[in-house]
Amino acid sequence: MNIKLKSVVHDVYEVNLAAKKVSKGASLITKEPMPVPKISFASCVDHTNLSIYTIGGQDISRSASASCEVYSISENSWKKLPNLTTAVYSASCVISTKN
Repeated sequence: MNIKLKSVVHDVYEVNLAAKKVSKGASLITKEPMPVPKISFASCVDHTNLSIYTIGGQDISRSASASCEVYSISENSWKKLPNLTTAVYSASCVISTKN
């Protein structure tokens, strides 16, 4: 079996899921690319602040990454956050609104 390895990416697109139908070749809206190209990263959405967080992942050399970024949906921009103390990939994340 010939398995093709995934490539790291930094491309970001928006698609309207409210249409309840996404067809092949549907138009995608290009957004600001991620500052750090990677794969296998954790991501979560903060609906209160309209932000998307990316955490860890694997970089172009397939090494685990400690990088963290936040994307502002309303500003279409990325901001680098402090690195994790330990590099991770294939992780999960959640946003808790409880104090």
